[in-house]
Amino acid sequence: MDPKLGLGVMNMPADNPLKLNREPMTGIWTNVGQSIPLTGKYRSRRNAASAIADATGARVALRANAVANTVRSAWFDWAYLRAATATVDTTIRLVDELLVITRTKYETGRGLQQDLLRLQTERSRLESRRVELLQKARNAGRRFAIELGRDPQDAPAPPDSLPVMFSALDETVLFQQLQRTPSVEMARHALRASAARVTLAQQMWWPELMVGAGYGVRRDADNGMGRPDFITVTAGVTLPIFGGAKQGAAVEEAVAEKRSAQRQLRSAELDAGNRLASLLDEDRRQADQIQLYDEGVLPQARAALASATSAYSVGKVDVEALIAAERELIDSRLERLAHLRDRAKVRARVAALVEQPEVDVQPSANERTEEE
Repeated sequence: MDPKLGLGVMNMPADNPLKLNREPMTGIWTNVGQSIPLTGKYRSRRNAASAIADATGARVALRANAVANTVRSAWFDWAYLRAATATVDTTIRLVDELLVITRTKYETGRGLQQDLLRLQTERSRLESRRVELLQKARNAGRRFAIELGRDPQDAPAPPDSLPVMFSALDETVLFQQLQRTPSVEMARHALRASAARVTLAQQMWWPELMVGAGYGVRRDADNGMGRPDFITVTAGVTLPIFGGAKQGAAVEEAVAEKRSAQRQLRSAELDAGNRLASLLDEDRRQADQIQLYDEGVLPQARAALASATSAYSVGKVDVEALIAAERELIDSRLERLAHLRDRAKVRARVAALVEQPEVDVQPSANERTEEE
C-alpha cells in the first residue's frame, strides 16, 4: 500500500489557537504511516492480476482467430464465384460447338429450326447466369476488401483458383494443440485468477502490521526557555473481529468462483474437442464428395453429354436430351467447386480453432482442372 503522510497542529489552546508557544504541549506535527501485510497478500493480488491479463491476451487471440477465419472464408467465396464464372464460360463455348452442329444439320435439311432456336435460348440463359455470377464475384471482392479494413474499391488481386490439394491432417496433433487454443487458455487463466483470489481471501484473515513515525516541532516559551521537539513511534495490527461476516464470506465466495472456473475450463475443453471432431468429420465428408464427383459424377456426366452429342448428330435423340446432358454437366461442375470451397472453409475453421497461421490447402498449378 502507499504510505500515508500527515501534517497537523496538536494541543492548541482553545482560547487563543494562534498562540503556539504558550502551552508546552502545543506543536506542529508531521507523521508518516505504513501498512505492512504479515502474509503474501500482495503476491496473491499480483498473481490474480497477471492471470487476468493473460486471459485478456487469450481473448484478443480468440478474436484475432475469428477475424482470420472470416477473412479466409471471404477469400474462398470470392475464389468460388470466379471459378464458377469460368465454368459457365466453358459451358458457353460448349454450347457454341453444339450450335455449329445444329446449324449444319439445319442447313443440310436434317435438322429443325426449332432446335437451333432452342440452343440459342440455352446460350442466352447461360449468358444471364454468367452476368449474375460476375456481379456476385465483384461484390465478393469488395466484401473481402472491407474485411481487410480497406476501401471497397481497393480490393487486392483476385484469387486465381480454388484450392484443389488438401494435405492430410494429423488428428492426434490437432487434439493435442487444443490445449493451447485461445478459448481453453482463456478459461485456464481465469482458473488461475480464481485460485489466486482464494489464496488472497484466506490471507485476509491475517492482520496487517501498521507502523508510523511522527515528529513534532515546538516553539520556545516567551521567557526564553527552550522546548525540545517530540518524536513519536507507533506500531499496531488490524483486528479481524468481523471475520465471520467479512473474511469468512469472502473465502466462501472465492471458493465458489474457483469451482465455477473449473467447470468453465472443463466445458471449454469439451467444446473445443467437439468442434474439432465435427470439423474433422465435415472435412472427411467433403473429401468423399469431391472424390465422388471426380471419379463418378463428372466422368458420367461428360460421357452422357458425349453420347447425347453423337446421337443428336445422327438424329437419334432430340435437342432436349442434348440440353439436359449439358445442364447436368455444368451443374456437376459447379457442385464440385462448391465442395472444394466448403472444404477449404472447413480447413480455415480448423486453423482458427487450433490457432495455426496457415490452412492446409493450396492451389496446384500442375493439377489438371475440370474445366481444362
